[in-house]
Order: sequence, then C-alpha cells, then structure tokens
Amino acid sequence: MGGVITSDTAIAIGGAGDTALLLGEDSNNHIIQKWDASENSLEFHLTDNGTERSNALVIDNTGFIGIGTDSPVTQLHIRETATGTDNAGRTTPLEVLTLEAVNTAANEYNGFGSIINFRGHTYNNQTIRTLGHIKLRINDH
Repeated sequence: MGGVITSDTAIAIGGAGDTALLLGEDSNNHIIQKWDASENSLEFHLTDNGTERSNALVIDNTGFIGIGTDSPVTQLHIRETATGTDNAGRTTPLEVLTLEAVNTAANEYNGFGSIINFRGHTYNNQTIRTLGHIKLRINDH
C-alpha cells in the first residue's frame, strides 16, 4: 500500500502502477473502480449476476467520459453494441441515451417537455449562439 494520507485525504491506496477497489457481495456481483496508470484514466467495471460489463464508465486523461467504451473521442461518448444475429436483432433500434424531464407541479401546464440544445461560440469567443435544437413538447390541455 502506498500513497500519502493528509488532512485532505481519508484513504490513499496504491502506488506506482494500476490500483483497484472492489466493492460487492461476491465474485458474481460487484463493481471495480480502477486507476489505469498506463492510460491515466479512471475506470468502473460492473459484474452483475456473473456478466462482466467492462468499461461501464471511463474518465480518461483528457476529461472525456466514456460509457461502454474505454476510448472516448468526445466529451461524452456513449457506445452500445448490438448482439443479435437474426433479422430482429439487426433491425431493432438501440436505445443509447434517455433524457427525462419530470413535472412535479400540482397542476398540469402547457408546453412541458424536453429539449436538447446545440450551442457554439462565435469566432471571437464573445457570444454563445444556439445552433439548433431537438424539442419535444407536451400540451397537457
């Protein structure tokens, strides 16, 4: 065990090389939080009922976040792989991302929904502009 414990750290585990922390009930149901020293990345691996899901979450040395991939190429990179070999497996859409908005108000109201905004800075980095959006609007009335 290496590392230095100071007033700012509760526990330091590891030293040179990879370091891992395993939490769970047994070898079939657990999570491994791993520091990959060769990649300078933080990885989370999940084993659920004996099925390993490698790279459930990765934060690489650039700060990019990968879900389902150990090599994110953008700030948020989500990867889902189709495993079906029959016609149904090849034609069923993969649900990769869910964004959810919840109305907790006591009353219904017009215009509740979800939106994804695409924004960018102008050439001189002075103004943020909305470049486009995807909007879903529910009219409760």
